[in-house]
Amino acid sequence: MLVYKKLLNATEAEASEYWLAVYSLQSDQRKSITTDKQGNAIVAAIQESVGPSVTKIALDSSVLWSKSLAGSPAVYNGGIAANGQGIFLAGRQGSSSASEETSALLVNFGKSGSTTWPRSLNNTDISSDLYGDLFKDCEVDASGNIIAAGNKNAGVGSADGLIAKYNSSGTLQWQRALTGDSPIEISSVGVDTSGKIMVAFRAVGVGGSGSKYSFVRYDADGTKSSVYTYGNTSTSTTIDGGGVRVRGDSLGNFIASGTIQDGASPTNPIKTFVSKIGPSSITWSREFYDTTSDSRVYVEDLTCDRSGNIYVCSRYIEDYSAASGDYITIVAKYNSSGTLQWQKAISHTSSSGLLPLGITTANNGDVYFCGSVYEGAGYAQLVVIKLPPSGSANGTYGNFTIANGSLTEATSSVAIGSDTFTGSTPTLTSATPSIVTTSRTVTKTSYTITT
Repeated sequence: MLVYKKLLNATEAEASEYWLAVYSLQSDQRKSITTDKQGNAIVAAIQESVGPSVTKIALDSSVLWSKSLAGSPAVYNGGIAANGQGIFLAGRQGSSSASEETSALLVNFGKSGSTTWPRSLNNTDISSDLYGDLFKDCEVDASGNIIAAGNKNAGVGSADGLIAKYNSSGTLQWQRALTGDSPIEISSVGVDTSGKIMVAFRAVGVGGSGSKYSFVRYDADGTKSSVYTYGNTSTSTTIDGGGVRVRGDSLGNFIASGTIQDGASPTNPIKTFVSKIGPSSITWSREFYDTTSDSRVYVEDLTCDRSGNIYVCSRYIEDYSAASGDYITIVAKYNSSGTLQWQKAISHTSSSGLLPLGITTANNGDVYFCGSVYEGAGYAQLVVIKLPPSGSANGTYGNFTIANGSLTEATSSVAIGSDTFTGSTPTLTSATPSIVTTSRTVTKTSYTITT
């Protein structure tokens, strides 16, 4: 009993350690961080001349392993997800050039970093061009199924949304396509506790009615159900420079987020909105922004913890005309009722600041953030921050500062409506591509966060 208690206390002490670390990995991929059942962070990164990599980081910020991925054609990564059975990386194989077809790619890693089953989908009837076949994001449901989403080539200059469901062994369960009046590129996918799925994208609505964020829900068997659209009215317009994200929470809802601008003036503040979508209606919508003219707050990622709390990370530019690349990261926490719990501003002394890339939570509620920063390496290095759910992390850590954020928070003015998109069952060819992984050495500089 004494031995057990000692081990338990050691685990609790390790889990309560918070830190900020800079790694010798280049990363510019959105939704590039997740956690496994033990609370380790897994990060997807990509570096010129090296290619994509997956790195597993322990509770104390040390690197457990890092693997580079290669194949022929070349491999490119997208979003990443994990559960107790493995780690799953979405992406594509091929360069999306006119001379090379691409395949939507899903790669499964074991706990030690070995690949157990890569899978691909390819629309072999159509030559690739600007829009190839690819997965941009993936999530795991409560039964261990993996849902990957992105787009498929629908002819020269056109793309349809693509959603595919695999079981834990990598067997394709179904594939679905989504068609509208303009190319659809799904950028995010979420899964709720019952296995329902929601995908998010920015596309022109039916009848050419303007650009909107659209969120489309599917049942677990792939049946398309409800559609929600945001923006494109006289009072709110969607912004292409911002992300559009969706995640399922632990209470059977979906959380949607995007970037909007009120009014017609291009210098009006750009805002991040967050909405909870219940089983049949929008429960609440909030937004945060700077009231200053030409300020911009672009959402990059969001996540939900096991208690239904929501974390959003956005890139904030105080004056776009004066400093278009000086990014400050904003992390905001909402409870399940939409009440803001805290807001943090994370900055860096470099001229380009800190670019947010992804955010996730561990089972115990700890928050993991990743971003990229120029820290003297000649390229944008990966930054990972482990934060307490209380948000108590203010201080200066090397060239980084964490402080309370002061952006205005309010009920969102985003306009919400509905639209029609055509669902279908495509027949993309499923295959098992050859993917090679190589171990790589990663160095880090780390700082302990004071809570």
